[in-house]
Formats: sequence, structure tokens, C-alpha cells
Amino acid sequence: MSPNQARRTFTITTFATAFLALVALGVTSLAALDCMTARQHLSDSREKLKQAEAVLSKVKYDARGDVVDEDRSQYRDAMDTMSFETESLRLWRGGEQDAYPYVGGGLLAFLMFAAMAVRSTRRS
Repeated sequence: MSPNQARRTFTITTFATAFLALVALGVTSLAALDCMTARQHLSDSREKLKQAEAVLSKVKYDARGDVVDEDRSQYRDAMDTMSFETESLRLWRGGEQDAYPYVGGGLLAFLMFAAMAVRSTRRS
């Protein structure tokens, strides 16, 4: 080893902060996965709503404006789907927005703990 090179030694602080950096990276990964899952569910719900609208557009009505008997079960199913998927969209949108602080905070914590781990090494 040349005289200008210094050896680095690791302390317990180095390992503790490195571990915390990995935990923060794990939190970030889980939050990003949760966000992608929410986006996929939102996409699926929108597709189901479009299908229910298509079914409702094909429903026939009698002279009084009531649904004809042949289309009544399709009408009920489509209305139930629209009700459920609309509520689902509302709930999943909130869940997607709740994941963003965990992604940002996890990344920030990872950078902070990684920097602390590097700075906690000692030159000897």
C-alpha cells in the first residue's frame, strides 16, 4: 500500500447505518410496489366501468321507461358493477396518493443513512 492511501475501518455505527439504509430502501420498494398495484387496480376498474356502460347502452326500455324483463338481470349486474367499481376507484385513488410520501421519505432516508455509513468509516 502506498503512503498516500489510507485504510478504512468499519465501526458498529457503520453497520447500523448501513442496515438502516437497507431498511429505508425496503420501505421505498414496498411503497413503489403498492403504488404500481394501485395503478393497475385503477386501470382494471376503469375498464370494468366501460364494459358496464356498454351493457347499459344496450338495455331496452318499455313505453313507461322501465327496463324490459329480458334485460333486467343485465341491468342489475351493470348497475352493481358501476356502483362497486366507482367506490373502488375512489378508495384506490386515495391509497395511491398515500404511497407517495413513503417513496420519497424512503429514498431520502436511504440517501441520508448511506451517507452516514460512509462517513462513519475511520481512516487508519
